[in-house]
Amino acid sequence: MKYAALLFILCSFVCIKQLHSQNIVIAVKGNITLQNSQPVKKGDNIKNNAVLLFRPDGMVSPEVKLLSPKGVCVIRYRDYEQRPKSELLQLVAATIHKNSVATLGTREYSTDPGPQQQVQLVDSLCRLLGANAGNISGLVFTYINPYCVATFTSPYWTEIGDMLQAKYGYQVNTSTGNTLTAAAFDAIPKMAQVKTREYLPNAASLKKYCPIPGDQGHFGTCTGWSAAYGTRTISWAIRNNLTATSDITNQAFSPTFVYEQIKDNDDVNCSRGSSITRAVQLMKTSGVPFLSDLSFSCNADLQPYRSAALNYTIKDFQALNERYGIAATDEEFQKTLTNIKTAISQKKPILAAIDCYGTFKGKVWNGVADKNMGGHAICIIGYDDSFSNGEGAVEILNSWSPFWGNGGFIHVKYADLRRILRGAISVYDDVKPQPLIPADIKKDTIPVIVTDTLKRLTGSFSLVLANGNHMKAIRNESGVRGLRLTNIDEMTYNIAEAYPSNTNFRLQFTSAQPAYVYLLGTDSKRSPVVQLFPDESRNISALLDFTSEVKVSIPDESQYIQMDETPGEDYLCVIYSKEPLDMARIKNSVQGSGKSFVKAVKEALAGRIVNEEEVAFDKNKISFSAASAKRTAVPVFIGFKHQ
Repeated sequence: MKYAALLFILCSFVCIKQLHSQNIVIAVKGNITLQNSQPVKKGDNIKNNAVLLFRPDGMVSPEVKLLSPKGVCVIRYRDYEQRPKSELLQLVAATIHKNSVATLGTREYSTDPGPQQQVQLVDSLCRLLGANAGNISGLVFTYINPYCVATFTSPYWTEIGDMLQAKYGYQVNTSTGNTLTAAAFDAIPKMAQVKTREYLPNAASLKKYCPIPGDQGHFGTCTGWSAAYGTRTISWAIRNNLTATSDITNQAFSPTFVYEQIKDNDDVNCSRGSSITRAVQLMKTSGVPFLSDLSFSCNADLQPYRSAALNYTIKDFQALNERYGIAATDEEFQKTLTNIKTAISQKKPILAAIDCYGTFKGKVWNGVADKNMGGHAICIIGYDDSFSNGEGAVEILNSWSPFWGNGGFIHVKYADLRRILRGAISVYDDVKPQPLIPADIKKDTIPVIVTDTLKRLTGSFSLVLANGNHMKAIRNESGVRGLRLTNIDEMTYNIAEAYPSNTNFRLQFTSAQPAYVYLLGTDSKRSPVVQLFPDESRNISALLDFTSEVKVSIPDESQYIQMDETPGEDYLCVIYSKEPLDMARIKNSVQGSGKSFVKAVKEALAGRIVNEEEVAFDKNKISFSAASAKRTAVPVFIGFKHQ
């Protein structure tokens, strides 16, 4: 059997007393040798500073698949050609993000070995690596877990974990470390209550975008692991369409970079924990580098990685809880749960803070709140309304290794989630990879998304009467043609009819592209400019991060605005923007300019408004579609009269 052959190869290297490096050859194709002409073969352990020689032979292009300190890596001949005299670890670093382990290296087995065979193979690898009680934790995360994922379609984590514990003293650590407070969480803008056109599915999962579950060990660094290694990595995998676990893990982000900057200054042992709100703020402003560049350690020097980290910032984030903590009412929790489902169904991973108990283990948490282990940070990566005969559950990615729970994951029923959820945050990732030039696009490279360089915005607006009818709008050609011109004082649309005082109506707007949306209102009597959306009193986020059309109603789906007794003209402006706007500055500028509402708003948005040829407005309804290479905002002005 194939597994027996590999077992023999691995066992033959157990006699090595001191290993200067740990680069285990998993597979070789073609002719590859060391500098002394010794052939490189499966099972070899090669030093970091070794120089490999790739020797093409006819139609065979050499390649080698390695289990390296940076992950499972495939090095091809063309990679070698670019760095022909590089040391092995330099080649690994240059290719770890480039080549797909899934497509370049086929698995050793057509069918998985059974649990006993997998245990034997992992045991042989442990002996080859010189495993003992003192180093087993590091070896498990760096070598053994990646090896299992790359070699077995379905690793038997429980059986492998039992062997590691019995023979090498490996222990699953269940450290916590989230310190989220109500004040910190309430300061985060909340996700707006929206109505989606698409049906919210009964179940959705981001599990295929997850890396191998991480292992925070005995440190209180769960916030760094869940934020960077979990949430940020999943978001990156979604953006880049990575679904092979080995490839995703090779491009996982560094928990050290995040935790070192959000921990307390006197937390020298990385044991006190930190808050998920600090983590998302840091990832937005400073970004985060790859774990393969900055491996996990406590009190690391971050300076060499700060510049690269800025390439991987998140765009923004939103709080999903209707109310912080476990004191939410049934109605509030249901809104929170709907927000969680909406985020997951829109492919947004969720960073969350929970209360953690000693019973938090198994495939499904039993919901027993025994010994409180403190606050813990986790990732919510899926939900299923049908779980456990309709009780419903979310699925969680933890940072306690694949040997905990169900391969590193656990289900928590909705009713139990309500009793432990402190806060949940979704992230908005606008970072996209650079497009590959045609010569580099090959079937054996990691799949990428070619960047769409245009900033796209799509939206609509309507005024809905209490009887359900929409006020008819007519496009104003002068306003459309002069959208960017500050000397053009014209509405984009005018409502065709005048309506009597005391008419009840509701404002509705939609967005079909991720955008920041703002709604301002005033009247011809120069009343103060009012921000109708987002609601500042409730700290609602202006970000509508949805790939399908969503609708926002003001005041809401059950209430209306009533026209006052004073006849006149009312003005509205809905602003769609790809970037967040300083609305306090804009409102102050509009209010104090002494100019008309239209002119003042245009001046406040100077340089941001798209060109006339970059936007198309519908003729008979308030609707537009825009795409611009440089400009980021579309203001839509609506005028209506009441008598």
